Amino acid sequence: MNETQPEYIIIGTISGAWGLRGHVKIDVETDFPERFSPDSVVYIEKKPVKVEEVNWQKGRAIVKFSGLEDEETAIKLRGTLVEIHRSQLYDLKEGEYYYFEIIGLRVVTTLGEPVGEVTEIMTMAGADIYVVQGENGEVLVPAAAEFVRSVDREAGLITIEPVEGLLNLNEKKGKPQAL
Repeated sequence: MNETQPEYIIIGTISGAWGLRGHVKIDVETDFPERFSPDSVVYIEKKPVKVEEVNWQKGRAIVKFSGLEDEETAIKLRGTLVEIHRSQLYDLKEGEYYYFEIIGLRVVTTLGEPVGEVTEIMTMAGADIYVVQGENGEVLVPAAAEFVRSVDREAGLITIEPVEGLLNLNEKKGKPQAL
């Protein structure tokens, strides 16, 4: 279970330089693309930087940061994380969670049977899938109300409704299981 909130939260990764004047391409990893709006402050290598301008191209943000003036410097930032400080997190609606709040939670069935721990969250066709590692291998749990009955962050627990036969479907074969 995640006992504490991380100080910085990843919202993107710099994938390379764009042009000659210090612009960078960013693979965006947030549901809130407005975080890259002009005058926004983000963190690169834990240092605050201001977004001067942003353009969007094929789902990537092309960003000009203050203080980043040339292609050579931009090239060196390839692979660098773009983050926000935890104080910049938005309040979410009831039943919505940030990924870091889910990863590490224990998963049990409505009957109290342990399934494992959420180790990763995949996004497929607009739906989140919890990757749960347990004694019987990997289980894939759709993050939908029909499967996920409750999320109790304080207790570090997700309760799921198991679909008949799917929790042990691939148990002996060592393949990922799906709900």
